[in-house]
Amino acid sequence: MSLNKKKATLRSKILLDVMEYWESMRDGDSLPRRSDIDPRRIEGALPYAFILEEIAPGLARFRVAGGHLNDLMGMEVRGMPISAIFTHTQRNRLLPMIEKVFREPSSLELSLSSRKAGEEPTEAEMLILPLLDDDGRPTRALGCLVARGPLLSPPYRFQVTQSRSTPLPQPVLAEEPARPQLRPEDRVLEGFHEPAKPFAPASETAETPDAAPARELPPYLRVVK
Repeated sequence: MSLNKKKATLRSKILLDVMEYWESMRDGDSLPRRSDIDPRRIEGALPYAFILEEIAPGLARFRVAGGHLNDLMGMEVRGMPISAIFTHTQRNRLLPMIEKVFREPSSLELSLSSRKAGEEPTEAEMLILPLLDDDGRPTRALGCLVARGPLLSPPYRFQVTQSRSTPLPQPVLAEEPARPQLRPEDRVLEGFHEPAKPFAPASETAETPDAAPARELPPYLRVVK
């Protein structure tokens, strides 16, 4: 995928830097892995960057978050759901967009606005880009949020004014190698169980040529003259 850079005038340089770094980490159509992210490569964007973890369909929480997000909320946001920075009326609208990031997967770009009485609106831009976890599944995301203007009275909770979701190629998950089919006589039982011995009737045992002859026992009584 090549994200459209014709709209660069609508995005901050910080978002573009994060986007370009994420794209540089891709191998063809594959998604980057969370473990491959090197914060030093986006040092200028770190205060605005975050890592999300999917916890349920449409729900994600901040695993790592920069200082800019803490300033917006007036508290530490690590561990909080991403929905916490949105107004209550926007959270149901946000659910399917967040679910798409991880399920399709897809990239997500949002234009945001927060309005407080007696203050100028605070405008912001958000970018969310999916990442693979250690199992190769898209359950993580690299994100960035940049708000413009002074932050006078946190917390700020936003409404979505514009959204853009871009589907990405499905990640190819590694499959377990097929187990070889064993013949019944080659199978090994689980645990310490041993195969049961086959039942043989007594008559068959007696007629077996290799069977040892039965030992003749002495009589209990005998005649004395």
